[in-house]
Amino acid sequence: MPELPEVETVRKGLQQLVLGKTIAKVEVFWPRIIEMPEVPIFQEYLIGQTIESMGRRGKFLIFKLSQFDLVSHLRMEGKYEFFARDQEVVITKHTHVIFHFTDGSQLQYRDVRKFGRMALVGKDQSSEYRGIKQLGPEPLSTDFKLEAFEKALALKTMAIKPLLLNQKIVVGLGNIYVDEALWYAKIHPERPANSLTKEEIGLLYEGTIKVLGNAVEAGGTTIRSYVNALGEMGEFQVSLVVYDQTGKACPRCQTPIEKIKVAQRGTHFCPTCQKKVGGSVTGFVLGLTGGIATGKSTVVKTFREYGFPIVDGDEVAREIVEIGQPALTAIEAEFGEEVLLSNGELDRKKLGQIIFAHPEKRQVLDQLMDPFLRKAILEKITASKQIGRLVVADIPLLFEAGYTDNVDAIATVYVSEAIQLQRLMHRDNLSEVEAKKRIASQWPIEEKKEKSQIIFDNQGSIAETKAQVVEWLKAQQYI
Repeated sequence: MPELPEVETVRKGLQQLVLGKTIAKVEVFWPRIIEMPEVPIFQEYLIGQTIESMGRRGKFLIFKLSQFDLVSHLRMEGKYEFFARDQEVVITKHTHVIFHFTDGSQLQYRDVRKFGRMALVGKDQSSEYRGIKQLGPEPLSTDFKLEAFEKALALKTMAIKPLLLNQKIVVGLGNIYVDEALWYAKIHPERPANSLTKEEIGLLYEGTIKVLGNAVEAGGTTIRSYVNALGEMGEFQVSLVVYDQTGKACPRCQTPIEKIKVAQRGTHFCPTCQKKVGGSVTGFVLGLTGGIATGKSTVVKTFREYGFPIVDGDEVAREIVEIGQPALTAIEAEFGEEVLLSNGELDRKKLGQIIFAHPEKRQVLDQLMDPFLRKAILEKITASKQIGRLVVADIPLLFEAGYTDNVDAIATVYVSEAIQLQRLMHRDNLSEVEAKKRIASQWPIEEKKEKSQIIFDNQGSIAETKAQVVEWLKAQQYI
């Protein structure tokens, strides 16, 4: 996947190629690439827009237009190909979007896996885009401060590698550059973040800036199919110390580099320079999610059958509103006694009627409940980690509610959107319109799939789905 140095190199290339060009027409051959607005509106709004500058935030490219910001994420295999006016144009089966310019040139977006995404937002509003809003500071800017970095790591019990990969502490560190930065700082990738010393954090801070800075200068790392916007390959791979160097001698101590899996990612390190000191993560937390009617309960049941502790988000949500709990007191204070039954329990039906009749009150309820629910879920995760090597955090809104940085890896129970719709209609006796509304209230299942390290495909039989879970458990040596 293109990481920050590669995306920065693409930005620089596009700056040379398309700056000042005005869009005459846009063709879209794969509609799912366009997140917002709807494709016809996307195409209409872009006509007559001039590219004033090229920006970047983390791994997001930002085309700064006359009246809009066009946000582009390349994901796994996305690339831009530019054709000058007098150049022979080649349209491939992987060409999904074409920007035609008024001078006769064009810019094609190509993506073998079709995972890339584009979104058109208001002028200078890209910072409010969902994928950008929660990003941490840029590592090569003055916004990246050592003191803030120290405080952020001190609050996290997660293993340092997956924590750095989630982009909330600092942006731009993908799998390659995390391995390189951790080697620089002599930190084992499985060390809990809050076990790092002040000296180690200082080295990691220094290493992050140095590794990414050098990679940007080299034009990125060429692994498999990456080339920049000018069709040139990056050169940082010649400087890689540990990534993809399994069996080769560590430049510091000559110990052979080893490869392990951390949070489902291939991870390279030196066992001598990067010793596992200062404690280790006591339990691996697998965040399990899916979509409405995707059949997540089958997967949860399989984990239960093998005795693994389950933190059930729905169950916790019920527990925190039992009689005597602070969350119930807060709900009563906000919505009044009418939401209580005669015995003092929560009248869920009445509360449901209120929030469905007044959508703004649903937001009030969500904001009211979030701190109670989050505290209870995290307490249960912490307690469960002490009793099992593997903890399954079954949180339906794992992505939507921002729990991703509290788990070590994410598994999504997947079915196609068409199957999801049919199952929901059948299960809850809903019309197609109503079922689509409920599905639309959550993140698209395809997007969850793309952001997960593990996929349990539930489109077949129950036996087939359970077999996938068992196979994964055996592969990870949990059973």
